[in-house]
Amino acid sequence: MKCIFMLNSGYPTQKAYGVTTKYTVRAMDKLGIDVELWAPKSDFPISDSFVFVDTSKFELRHLAIMSTKTSRVLATVKFKIREIIFPLRVLISQKFKLIGNVLWVRDIPIAFWAVVLRTQSKVVLEIHHLPKGIQHMMLIIVAKGRLVQLTGITSQHVRSLEEIFNPRNRVLLTPMAAPDEFYQEIRQRKHFNFNVGYVGKLLSSGNSNGILEMLNEFTQLLHSKPALKLTLIGIEDESISMLKEYSKSMKLENQIEIVGHLSANELINAMGNLDVGIIPYPISLYNNWRFPIKILEYASLGVTLLASDTPAHRRILFEDIAYFYIPGQIDSLVKALDSIIADFETSNAKRISARSWAESFTYEARVLPVVTALKDF
Repeated sequence: MKCIFMLNSGYPTQKAYGVTTKYTVRAMDKLGIDVELWAPKSDFPISDSFVFVDTSKFELRHLAIMSTKTSRVLATVKFKIREIIFPLRVLISQKFKLIGNVLWVRDIPIAFWAVVLRTQSKVVLEIHHLPKGIQHMMLIIVAKGRLVQLTGITSQHVRSLEEIFNPRNRVLLTPMAAPDEFYQEIRQRKHFNFNVGYVGKLLSSGNSNGILEMLNEFTQLLHSKPALKLTLIGIEDESISMLKEYSKSMKLENQIEIVGHLSANELINAMGNLDVGIIPYPISLYNNWRFPIKILEYASLGVTLLASDTPAHRRILFEDIAYFYIPGQIDSLVKALDSIIADFETSNAKRISARSWAESFTYEARVLPVVTALKDF
């Protein structure tokens, strides 16, 4: 049996979907399962040892030449057409390669066409956000497939999928994980060094990560705590100059550092130097279904967790391993940071507990329930 992972989007990439897919494929490979990754080749070089199949030749050429620079509506229409038609073209052409094998995807249209085309393959579909519109209708059909295994990244995903779609097979829990490289010996700390950081983009899939709001709150905080430093890592190139201008206008350029893209090793080193890793995502429909990988990466490196107090974060984290603050309330943020600084013994205990908690979120643990379930199909 071969397990074929298929993506609609370009690979390799530093975006979360690409990183998660890469390490999930590696975990399957470590278990001795024959694996391949099918995806359109991006501009980044391939450095993986597993087999990569470039599906770029199945792109819709007439869509590629459509200019979308002047029309957001046209860009959206182009994206919607491609995400449905592109996987159909790939699967029709490669259908014979799927017979008797496993197709592991996180895009509902791919799973839909695999079922409709009767590819005779077992289909594993990861759900990260509950779908709307046409993809909701697609998932209703997919969920009834005899050879379909749905998975969710949190217990809430699992419950919602089972309640809404009543799938033929039991939904499995496949939470996010941190790569092995992050599980190094954690840095010993004897005191708090006032280095708070955020790792990520301003936007995720077009949705706000609440960074500008967080920065506004920190602006007031930094003026009152001159020893405190805020580091923003991994910011989009097009946003760096704007953020630097902002920090300069607020006379905080010595306290706010803006860093763009870093290599994997540089990122691990930069994150490991933080005292506090902030997860500032606000309440929104998109964020309510997230399981941010950065939570596990901060925790695995022994960085104290400070999260916005949202239902999504409360479902993942708890008081013994993290601090919480109410987004939009400067007093709440000040109180949380004061607690971390003033009571080093407690904050140190929390970060050590968070590290132990994070160690259970490995990619091997992520794939094992699926491998076991597939044997019963």
